[in-house]
Amino acid sequence: MPDAQILSFSPAQPPRRRQGRRKTAAPVPEGIPFAVAWDSWEIALHSRSRSEGTIKSYRDTIELFAAWRTEHRMPDDVEAVTAEEIRLFLTSERERTSPGNAAKLFRNLRAFFRFLMAEGERTAPAPVQNADEPKVPEKELPPIGDEDIKAVLATSAGTSFYDRRDNALMRLLLDVGPRSSGLVGIRYTPQDEATHDVQLGKYRVRITLKGGDEYWAPIGKKTAQALDRYIRARARHPHAALPSLFIGRRGAMTRSGVQQMLDKRGELAGVRGVNPHSWRRTSATKFRRNGGSEEEAMHVYGWKSTAMVRHYTKSEARERAREAHAKYSPGDRF
Repeated sequence: MPDAQILSFSPAQPPRRRQGRRKTAAPVPEGIPFAVAWDSWEIALHSRSRSEGTIKSYRDTIELFAAWRTEHRMPDDVEAVTAEEIRLFLTSERERTSPGNAAKLFRNLRAFFRFLMAEGERTAPAPVQNADEPKVPEKELPPIGDEDIKAVLATSAGTSFYDRRDNALMRLLLDVGPRSSGLVGIRYTPQDEATHDVQLGKYRVRITLKGGDEYWAPIGKKTAQALDRYIRARARHPHAALPSLFIGRRGAMTRSGVQQMLDKRGELAGVRGVNPHSWRRTSATKFRRNGGSEEEAMHVYGWKSTAMVRHYTKSEARERAREAHAKYSPGDRF
């Protein structure tokens, strides 16, 4: 048997202890600043033909969120955003403004971070979780009442340019309820058939929808007459050469100009809540109430599905339900 090898031991040299590998924290990747991220997203939004109103809504949200992070001394870095920070921001905005506004901010931020992840500008998981979407209490918004409609229209019964313009505009709102952006986007260019959006002989007006799509909205006889009266007065206006159908002292009407006009007419009539959205809801509700089907309403108002019809006519559906209950009440049968 061979001699065993003997290892000498020296007290001055303690035996080595087996050491495991040291765990080092993974470096946190740095993302791009919010301003840079927004610039890229804005380019992408324009390439997808998003409306100016939609782009402004997105811009306002990103600027508000970036300012909130700066106020709370958080880094200007899209990679560093956490789900907890999103929740804190939405909670503060809900308390500062309203649940509806917080829900809008949530949707905008979700779209923003989806873009960043698709572009590879954020490698961390999405910080906007669907489960965190703010709940908005549902409110029943009734249409404008018949007497209020008559009162508001009566304020524009005169023969002045602005009476004729405002009457035509409000009748168009009552007839087919276009959004304010679609309303001010109607072109009057009879010399160019390709861009001319008014065809009174065919009782229709071409309207540009929120996403950029166009459709011919049918109009009634009274609306056609009101537009004809306005167009004759428009021909003598200093801004008659402009391509916009609705014009004013400073040129083409803007969305804010439409609202200011409606505020003025509502104040004269003593009616509150007169805005393009309330006219749109009123128009759709009365169309359904008068016998128009959901599918027909979808085409009249330029909606993509009947779900939008139901969204805008909830009060009408509930009224029909109340009438049906009065007729078929289970409690009244016993």
